Amino acid sequence: MIREFFSELKDENYFKQVKPLFIGISWPNQQDFSADTIEHEMHSVEETVDNAKRN
Repeated sequence: MIREFFSELKDENYFKQVKPLFIGISWPNQQDFSADTIEHEMHSVEETVDNAKRN
């Protein structure tokens, strides 16, 4: 269900409609990410890159 909810974000034109929302970001159809979620995802990506460099 979550994947379906965020599937619109794959559309570049829709994705570009992002707006700041309190301490996060939001799109027109109520999809949003908090600052904490964004930070967590950034660390996950950094860990993945670091692990790939080691291997």
